[in-house]
Amino acid sequence: MSSNLSLDGEINGRIGKAATVMSKLNTRVWTNKNLTLHTKLKVYQACVLSTLLYGSETWTTYTRQEHRLNAFHLRCLRKIMGHTWEDKVTNNDVLCKARSTSIYAMLSERRLRWLGHVSRMDKGRIPKDLLYGQLECGTRSTGRPQLRFKDLCKRISCQPTWTSTPGKT
Repeated sequence: MSSNLSLDGEINGRIGKAATVMSKLNTRVWTNKNLTLHTKLKVYQACVLSTLLYGSETWTTYTRQEHRLNAFHLRCLRKIMGHTWEDKVTNNDVLCKARSTSIYAMLSERRLRWLGHVSRMDKGRIPKDLLYGQLECGTRSTGRPQLRFKDLCKRISCQPTWTSTPGKT
């Protein structure tokens, strides 16, 4: 955590560590013709994604930070599958072929899972008190307020994941 409560340093560090893991596995895994794509993707999930998203359940990310994480994720998947920018393969095609989801969906899933854990905690537990508590006094500085984790959770929980059937209301 930085002094100005920005996650940019943490995200840069996570991307750097995940990139290091990617490069260390390059000759043994990614360019190995004897391994199937399925095996490579399992190694990617276990080694790279776990490094990239460690602790992300509690991150309060802005859209630009999520874009950076998603761009890194897609760049890694393209490298594993052997696609270059010249192949003009869309992001959705890459995700479908890898049978993976975007970082946006992964972050939302992790946050919702964490919220479930916190909501089931007993009263008096620090994470629950911090999430559901309110400050009694204090003022906010002028300008746009900083995004809070609580605001992010509301945004996630208000996004419906179902579609309505045509002709039915």
